Amino acid sequence: MEKMMKICHLLFTTAAVIAAGLPAVANAGTATGTLEVKVIIQAGCTVNFAGNANAQNAVLDFGTRSHLAGDKAGGADAQTDATSSGAIRVRCTKGQKYSIGLGNGKNYDTTSNSRRMSNNAAAGPEFINYALYKDSARTLPWGDTNDSDKYVSSTDDASVEDHTYAIYGRIPQKDLPTAGLYTDTVAINVTY
Repeated sequence: MEKMMKICHLLFTTAAVIAAGLPAVANAGTATGTLEVKVIIQAGCTVNFAGNANAQNAVLDFGTRSHLAGDKAGGADAQTDATSSGAIRVRCTKGQKYSIGLGNGKNYDTTSNSRRMSNNAAAGPEFINYALYKDSARTLPWGDTNDSDKYVSSTDDASVEDHTYAIYGRIPQKDLPTAGLYTDTVAINVTY
């Protein structure tokens, strides 16, 4: 029995030595490769609106009024600012030139060349004229990109993530309109 224990001990010891040498044999070589990491930055711009980066629509709200007289220039003024849902935010690739144009709106009157809000009344719509401007003094009309003197143009210098542009609106004085909600939809076009 003692002899049998010595043989078993010898077998276990031999097996342990062989097993200890196997990992060294299994890792005898190394293969290498490379991983290419890349990105293509395409020239371009995005537009969204201050206060809500995911918003698809801006809002210029003239508020609730009982008349359209008594404000600056005899009408009603409104504006967006950097924190409202109406300010336009543009982000472009560094060095990208771009321009921002505002369309004429759905209710544009070609006879008077005026943007108009409509109450969409079933008996026949009533309209309130309004204008959009690039400046708080409301002296620089904001038009579309087909009218080169009436749009905002810039180059992204990448010094800030977004460039924010306020929109200034004015309703000229008007006789008392019919009560109701008056709206219009204006396209915002960023061209780069």
